[in-house]
Parts: sequence; structure tokens; C-alpha cells
Amino acid sequence: MSLELEPLHTRTVMDEASLKLFLDRLEEQLERVSAVYAQLLFEQYQTRQRPRGMEAAEATQAALTINPEYQAVVARFLGRVGDPLLARRLVAWDQAFRSARVSAR
Repeated sequence: MSLELEPLHTRTVMDEASLKLFLDRLEEQLERVSAVYAQLLFEQYQTRQRPRGMEAAEATQAALTINPEYQAVVARFLGRVGDPLLARRLVAWDQAFRSARVSAR
């Protein structure tokens, strides 16, 4: 499974519809990376050795959650959307971004 991710375009996120699409793509990317990471963790537990690709999976996962452009999109819309589900997704992403910033320090 490849960890190559296309950067998400943030400049086109102007309204709730484009925000939903942005979050959908971000969540798809995180899901892909998390699946690879989980597979590698399982391999590590089985072999008791750090598998090749673990560092890349960790770095890719971190890159998604510490990306300042992605954080800016969430911050721009946080508390400003009408759809309650979309509002909840923004809160969840804001929390994930905050947690990642603390972990990065």
C-alpha cells in the first residue's frame, strides 16, 4: 500500500460544500495512512522488530496533522458553519491538530 499522498488544495475551500469535499479527502488520506501504520504495527508485534516503512508511515501521518494550511482551513470555518455534522467534524479536526502540535513539540 502506497503512502504517497497528493497535497490537498486549500485555496478552493470557500464554502461549506467545498469544505466537506476537503474534509472527505483529508479523512480518506488519514484512513489510508492509518491502515498502513496499523499493518506495520501488527508486523512489529509479531516479529518484535521495527518493520521497514514504519518511519515513513509515522512521518506521513504526522504531516497530515501538522500541515499549517490544513489547520488554517479548519480554523477559518470553526464555529462558522450551519451544518451540525460539519461543525462536529471541524471540532474533531481542530482537536486532532492541537494534539499533533503538542506531540510535535
